[in-house]
Amino acid sequence: MTNYFISTFFILLAFTVCSAEKQKIVFARPATVGNMMSCRLSTVSGISSVTSFTNVNMPDRVNAVSRNLTATGMLKVLDVKKNGYASKVEFTVDTMEGVINKRPFKPDWKEMMIIADLTVKPVCDFRIKGSEKKFSREEINMLSLLFKPAPDDYIGDYIGTDKPVGIGDTWEANKSPFVNLFKKQQLLFPEKHIQGKVTLKSRKKFESIDCWEIEEKLKVVGLPGFAFHFSLSILLPVDSKYGNIKMTRKAFEKMEKTPQVKHFMTSGIKKIILEMKDTMTAVMIPIK
Repeated sequence: MTNYFISTFFILLAFTVCSAEKQKIVFARPATVGNMMSCRLSTVSGISSVTSFTNVNMPDRVNAVSRNLTATGMLKVLDVKKNGYASKVEFTVDTMEGVINKRPFKPDWKEMMIIADLTVKPVCDFRIKGSEKKFSREEINMLSLLFKPAPDDYIGDYIGTDKPVGIGDTWEANKSPFVNLFKKQQLLFPEKHIQGKVTLKSRKKFESIDCWEIEEKLKVVGLPGFAFHFSLSILLPVDSKYGNIKMTRKAFEKMEKTPQVKHFMTSGIKKIILEMKDTMTAVMIPIK
């Protein structure tokens, strides 16, 4: 009995030491034409603006748009960009429903095959396979919540590291993709205002697949009138032949603008506050 406990102790000790070892994680997981995944997708998006006026008797003008959408179905990769991102996909709808400003959105799309061209910007091109029917503007706006143009940066450009890492290790997030994002919004400021870290949180099973749990947190600091928070949590299979199987992305941006130049369009405006929120969760289980 004593020998049994001694043996068990050394087995557990060896397991603990091995599990604490650092190793390189392969972040480059290019998609392959023909790849198929069972998908569960959900997203919530909101944009609002509040305009206040120099005339104290004038009430604030508030505009807000909110949308959410959930979908399940089968995704097939039809084409791939040089950086490994899928550039064209086919999505066979099982369920799809959402809400636009409290108004239900529930199209009868079961078993419809939607072809999404992800190379078209700023909004992807959508068509129905085997049909000449066109999607309405509203339908395109809702589909755009789920399908975004394929980025120039790979996910490893955001969160990757070439160094061996272990559970609990943290490293600097790559800021350049966010610098490029802000430039597109004509927001130019020194990179030092962007702070971001990536952490290897754990190794866990999800849908029977052994995965690395990786989390990124990034924010903009020290800029009066501007706030930006971003978080990304992914489950990346230990087996590098598969891409991430679960992703949750959250973004929040807030800008306060005071008109500095006299113009008839801004006459009487004291301040404008713009706020944008976006959350998306995607579960994509590979079909072997």
